[in-house]
Amino acid sequence: MTPAEALSTTRLQINETTADFWTDAEIYGYLSEAERLLAGRIGGYQVNTTHTTVTDTSAYTKPDGCLRIEAVIYDGHKLRKGALRDRQYLDGMSYGSTRPTGPPEMYMEWGSQIRLSPVPQSAVNLEYFFNKTPTRIVTASTVFTIQEETLQEMIPDYAVWKCSLKDQELARADRHKEAWDQNVERAVSIWNDRQNQDTIPHVRDEDEYAGGVLGMD
Repeated sequence: MTPAEALSTTRLQINETTADFWTDAEIYGYLSEAERLLAGRIGGYQVNTTHTTVTDTSAYTKPDGCLRIEAVIYDGHKLRKGALRDRQYLDGMSYGSTRPTGPPEMYMEWGSQIRLSPVPQSAVNLEYFFNKTPTRIVTASTVFTIQEETLQEMIPDYAVWKCSLKDQELARADRHKEAWDQNVERAVSIWNDRQNQDTIPHVRDEDEYAGGVLGMD
């Protein structure tokens, strides 16, 4: 389904086949909002990017549009995710002292940054695997970022719900809100099933195997 097709589906449901009360831009805004909400819930836009660490530098800005970090790979090795107290324990120091350097063992999310511990002592590859915010839909030429047609077909219900609220068509709004809520739960189920296919059972995220990180070689 394209955004243009989703626009037509929405207009049919709100009984406005041509732009009269609702402009295309307004409806595209709702379609975009729906896709972003779906992506935030299921992580449907998966991306990986590679950067280079800087000697004696711990903090690195997260990739643009990052919704959720799934894994950080330093020089081919998956880092464990930690919290501030884990970093303090690993560093074994009080703030203001010199932090230990060496190959990082963990990363910590802090605001818009990823912080590595120990501090990298050389310039090597740092790879992020993350869920990204979909591109905003503004015109018919824009495409949905989530390339899963079953999920795309769920999006118009959100737009119809929002339009109906503004139109004071409350019964219609309630129907499509209920449909949207069910769509979200269905999307979660579909995505989880898809992600679990062909995976090795009983493997924790932090498990590593001889030859590299599971799924990375």
